[in-house]
Amino acid sequence: TLKTACNKTLTGQTRAVTWNSYGNFVALGGSGQIDISRFDKKTENYVWNMPSFSLGSADAIDLKWSEDGRYLFVALDNVADNLRVYHFDGKSLTLISSKTTGVADQGIVSISNEQDFIATAGFSVGTVKCFAVDRA
Repeated sequence: TLKTACNKTLTGQTRAVTWNSYGNFVALGGSGQIDISRFDKKTENYVWNMPSFSLGSADAIDLKWSEDGRYLFVALDNVADNLRVYHFDGKSLTLISSKTTGVADQGIVSISNEQDFIATAGFSVGTVKCFAVDRA
C-alpha cells in the first residue's frame, strides 16, 4: 500500500528525483536547478531544505547519488558540459568535475557498483559512453 508521506514542488519542471542510500536526503532536479531536502522517516516529512542550487540555463535530466552520499552525479541538457559531479557536504553542492560527453539527447546517468565508472546514454539515440572516476 502506498500513502502520501511528503510533498515538495520545484519552481520549474521537475525531471529527476533520487534518494541517497541512507534514505535521509532526496535530490530533485529540473529546469535550471537542483533542490536537496533532508527527510525524517519518523515524522515522514522534510526537516531541512537546501536553498535551490542554480544550474543556469542547464536542465537536470537525471541524478544519482554516490553510495556514501557525498557526491551527486548529474546528467544535463541545454549545456556543453552535460555531465557534472558535485560534492555534497550535507548543506551545499560544490562542482568538482564536468565533462562534455558527446552523447546526443543525453538523459540517463548510471554509476557502477564500485563507484569507479559513470555511464551516460541518450533517450533516442543508442549511444552509451563510460567515464572512469579518478579519485586522486
